[in-house]
Amino acid sequence: MDFRVPGEVQAFLDRIREFSRELAPTVAEMERRAELPEGLLRRCGGLGLSGMLIPTAFGGSDIGPIGYIHAIEEISRTSASLGALLSVHNSVGAFPIYQFGTDEQKKEFLPSLCSGEHLGGFAITEAGAGSDVSGIATTARRDGRDFIINGIKTFITGNGNVYNVLAATDKKKGNAGMTLFIVRKGDPGFKIGGKEHKMGLHAKETCELLFEDCRVPEKRVLGRENEGFKQAMQVLDTGRIGIAAQAVGASRGALEEAIALIQKRPTLARAQAVQFTIAECATELDAAWLLVVRAAQKKSLGRVTTVAASMAKSLATTVANRVAARLLNILGREFLSEPNPIGRFFRDSKVFEIYEGTTEIHNLIISRRLMGNWPFEKELE
Repeated sequence: MDFRVPGEVQAFLDRIREFSRELAPTVAEMERRAELPEGLLRRCGGLGLSGMLIPTAFGGSDIGPIGYIHAIEEISRTSASLGALLSVHNSVGAFPIYQFGTDEQKKEFLPSLCSGEHLGGFAITEAGAGSDVSGIATTARRDGRDFIINGIKTFITGNGNVYNVLAATDKKKGNAGMTLFIVRKGDPGFKIGGKEHKMGLHAKETCELLFEDCRVPEKRVLGRENEGFKQAMQVLDTGRIGIAAQAVGASRGALEEAIALIQKRPTLARAQAVQFTIAECATELDAAWLLVVRAAQKKSLGRVTTVAASMAKSLATTVANRVAARLLNILGREFLSEPNPIGRFFRDSKVFEIYEGTTEIHNLIISRRLMGNWPFEKELE
């Protein structure tokens, strides 16, 4: 693998690193208030963080998958909440419209998503359908030149403006009868419900979406009718690489914070058990990062990334939880208190293993490719 970052991407990352340093003093208050500061998303858009996978012709910064994972990792060192929001917005909010959308859809939606004026989201999860997407109950029936959507989506990232919504358009066909729709805030019959009160990632709003005879014109079908499931799975490959980068970044930020705290306590710093813990955490995080980079490189080359993305997401999020537990063990219970970044990381890290496919789901994906007829060796090249 080539670990070099292109010069223009490095200049972009230098600006993001400076932005992260400026953001750091505000993170505790963001988490306490459970919301992002006003204007922060527009500033992210101005820095190019809102359209990282979108060409400049549509308002994006077009830094590609490699720049994307580095930027998400950098932001997540400071704020896992903002890192998660930007990962979702870029990978499953804006990018599907570029990947599957018509020219009209791209021109209508991408510029405002890339500028940070609008926030994008992805709506699959329901009360009875999380990892098992085939169990979704939300339906969309054709009514002339419109579709009427009914259903409830839960645990959806962001109180956004534009959502890519998966609904069943032909129940008899199962997964082969699902369609993606672009739904806008303000569409008749569409409401954003109350915010979820989560264990972690407090500054990243998580909402319920309500569709009650929501009327969407057929021109806002994303991709082809009844091919939404296949498209959603392709989109999630990109999303999972971003979540893996987020998990590594948040873990590295916590590890750096822990090292700084330990160095202020000479007795603790001299303890061999503590030294071993730090070494093991750093080694596991670097190993996970290599899988993230490999997946991003394959994505940048237009290769199939299903297994690579699942491996990266599975290992990175598992390691994040292991690092969180180890750091608390060596630092002690006082670091569970609310304003402490180590305690915040411990609470944040659990969801990394759950959203965009649980660890168990990724183990199934990997094993089925390995044991089935999938060209597994070619995908690993």
